[in-house]
Amino acid sequence: GAVEAGRMDVVYAVQQYVTRMTESVGGMKALLLDKETTVIVSMVFSRSKVLEKDVFLFQRLDAERRGQMLHLKAVVFLRPTRENVEMLAKELREPMFGEYHLFFSNVLSNDSVRMLAQADEFELVKQIHECYGDFYALMPHAFTLSIPPNSTLTTPLADRTRDGLFALLLALKKKPAIRYQVSSHDAGRIAALLSQHIDQHQETLDFGPSCRQDDSPPLLLIIDRTEDPISPLLNQWTYQAMVHELLGIKNNLVELPQDLVAMPKGCQDSQSIVLSPISDEFYQQIMYSDFGSLHDSVLSKLEEFKKANPSMTKGANVSFKTIGEMQKFVEKYPQMHKMKDNVSKHVNLLQCLSKVVDRQNLMAVSELEQQLACVQDHKAALKQLLVMLGG
Repeated sequence: GAVEAGRMDVVYAVQQYVTRMTESVGGMKALLLDKETTVIVSMVFSRSKVLEKDVFLFQRLDAERRGQMLHLKAVVFLRPTRENVEMLAKELREPMFGEYHLFFSNVLSNDSVRMLAQADEFELVKQIHECYGDFYALMPHAFTLSIPPNSTLTTPLADRTRDGLFALLLALKKKPAIRYQVSSHDAGRIAALLSQHIDQHQETLDFGPSCRQDDSPPLLLIIDRTEDPISPLLNQWTYQAMVHELLGIKNNLVELPQDLVAMPKGCQDSQSIVLSPISDEFYQQIMYSDFGSLHDSVLSKLEEFKKANPSMTKGANVSFKTIGEMQKFVEKYPQMHKMKDNVSKHVNLLQCLSKVVDRQNLMAVSELEQQLACVQDHKAALKQLLVMLGG
């Protein structure tokens, strides 16, 4: 199992699986991934961390083939889809690496095992295991399955949701009681699919005596996000929520619009920012801070930089009264980008958020939203709304 009994940490669970995969194979290794597992691994480990485990090559299974590298051992981590199994079977018939150590992110069917056994004509497969990291770990207590928002729950998406939840239960060593929102057809459908899947794989959910539940089982509650009528009507004012709502966060990546950020000369990739509490300690500290206090948090970090580098800022008239002044300071001292906490990234994000807040007049809009949500008499709010709309 990925975690010890009782530990509810999805990041740690996936990290443990990746560590086990790489450390179970000695010598020089290549990490062979698919489209989804590439992201799943990158969200919990930086490339440099994986390199420390003697991984010398990262490659997608569906990438264009290169020459043979028989001196490398392939650590293969894939979702057990039919497409992946067929591509892997083709790879085994025309091997690129000297050994293959196979790990799948979910339950592998008997048919898939037979297909791979028949394809392994050169007997290069040394081990096959299931490592249940079939979900995208955003932070210790939150994960996603990277399903597009507002999607219709088609059969493939319903199956992906079932598989992701089943892998989560296996990773956390939990066999729960399932409850769902009765007014939601989709919630009921997912609950039924998962319950049936659990019944079909009872032996997989036997975690041994150390994980047996003496008291009542944990509760898995499946609810429909579309049933929340309040949250979509109110603008959020904490850091992580604002970045997600105003700029967008996908799998801990933020794409900054060109019209909101000054691009360094010759730099093409600087608009994509990694925003993860796993790798950014400063972000972990401030992600739930309200917008008003973010200025002070970043200011204290910039002051730390000034004190640590007195020779750089000596004689300079450095002021941090506004976010714009912070931005100028960051641009003037490129060394800021090498700081452990990478405060320059957060200065850029604050600048972008401030521009969006001003452009969309969100201070006034939010005040009106609060009145509509919290005050019974809406006459004054209606009048203000008409003024805003120019009516």
